[in-house]
Amino acid sequence: MMKLRRILISGLRVAALCLGSALALAQPTAAAEPVLKLGYDVYLGGLNIFYFDAKLEREGDRYVISGGGKTKGLVRLIWRWEVSATAKGRINGTGVVSHSYDVATIRKKKHKLLRLAFKGRGKYAITRTPPDSPRKRRKRKLPESIPAETLDPVSVSLAVAGALARGGSCGGRFPIFDGNRRYDLTFKKVGEEVLSKPGFSNFSGLTHRCQFAMKRISGFDAKRIALRFWDEEKHQPPQIWLGRLKKGLPLVPIQFQAEFNLGYLIIYLRKAEYGGRSLLASAPRASK
Repeated sequence: MMKLRRILISGLRVAALCLGSALALAQPTAAAEPVLKLGYDVYLGGLNIFYFDAKLEREGDRYVISGGGKTKGLVRLIWRWEVSATAKGRINGTGVVSHSYDVATIRKKKHKLLRLAFKGRGKYAITRTPPDSPRKRRKRKLPESIPAETLDPVSVSLAVAGALARGGSCGGRFPIFDGNRRYDLTFKKVGEEVLSKPGFSNFSGLTHRCQFAMKRISGFDAKRIALRFWDEEKHQPPQIWLGRLKKGLPLVPIQFQAEFNLGYLIIYLRKAEYGGRSLLASAPRASK
């Protein structure tokens, strides 16, 4: 179960990478834009083990991405785990700037909350509830400072989508910090592909296919390196397909796929709403 938990968390981190892409491609306005809601199902080895919903809001140059999910199906019978996250920041002339990243988890009725604030110039502040013990604090070995352009794991999606909108490519290298781990993500575009209702999604149309690799910097447990996440040549790099749900709307993630040592992890878009209106027909029925 510990291995499964690590894979689930890693997969969710990946799912969050592009949940904000629609906001990045929209032009700033003085008034609040309609709310975009996306919902995803997570499969591991063919089993529907998790679902994740996200809400994306933007007003002027400010954005808020919030969402959450929980285990489902057979996995939930033996491991009840829930997570919610909120990322806030702004988009200016030079790119995306993270302001805060909050994550709350519930496991075995134990609630944990992480609040990460980006202070600028490589400075940050973290508040944990419940607070760390002195031993736990020393064990984390957090960096004294981070690169000035560091983003949270959700807001990086805006930077990737912005690059795709400007130059037609999702390529780029982005430093990430989630309050525990520091790593770099390197993206590149693989090409374009027409999808026709893949898996449990009801989307059909042209997509941009991108892949990425992770470079660990700090905060990773050496005892679990054998789990092999994304930076080993033995596995194919994780890939994301981004498509347009409706003419005039920006690109959003349609599908994600990554190879883990417990099987393939695949994430499908299962619902999409914009301004309260559904953008997808009813998707094929998935396991509950």
